[in-house]
Formats: sequence, C-alpha cells, structure tokens
Amino acid sequence: MTLRVTVLKPLLIITCVVVLALGSVPARSQQPEQTADLLRSIRALVDLRSEILVEFERLKRAPAPTTKEEAEMLRLVEEDITLTLAEIEGALEDFKRRYRNSEQAAATTPSASANAAQLPVLPD
Repeated sequence: MTLRVTVLKPLLIITCVVVLALGSVPARSQQPEQTADLLRSIRALVDLRSEILVEFERLKRAPAPTTKEEAEMLRLVEEDITLTLAEIEGALEDFKRRYRNSEQAAATTPSASANAAQLPVLPD
C-alpha cells in the first residue's frame, strides 16, 4: 500500500496546480496584462509538464508491484498521469493560440497616443 500514498499525494498536488494554472488567466483583462498572464500560464504549464514527466519516469523505474492490488493501482496511476499530460498539452495549445491572438491584436490596435492624435480639436 505504500504505492498508494507515494503516488496519489503527488497526483493530488499536480491536479491542484493544473486547476490553478488553468484558472490564472482572467476573462477580461487589459491587453498587456492579459499577454503577461498568458505567458505566465504557459511557463507554469511547461514547468508542470516537465515535473510530471520526471516523476513518471521515476515511477516507471520503481520496483515492479508485488501484488495484484499494487499492479492495478500502478496501472491506474499511469493512466491518470497520461490523461493529465494530455490535458496539459491541450491547455498549452489553447494558451499559445490565445497568446498569438493577443499579440496580433496588440499589433493591429493603435496605441492610445495615436488615437489621441486622431481626435479633432474642438474650439473653445
């Protein structure tokens, strides 16, 4: 049963971090803040993916389970890790797409000073 404690605790932590990372981008933010939030989220997900992959490799190198219960638990953990990695990849693609769109929008939106220069001057 040591497999259950040593594997499930990191998985719970991983799940919490994924939820926090996915929820870290506000729905309505100003352009520079949104871009910075997207970059932070992308970096966090890349780091999280790397940590999960390291732990997954460590799990694969662990001694083989000795009971059917441990073997089933290991199978479920490997399945959960695989699904979590797939979710992270999907979220990364979404954040990268949103970042590209944000950058394109910023490039096509004139700056505030350019907008001010275009406003007509009203007489006193």
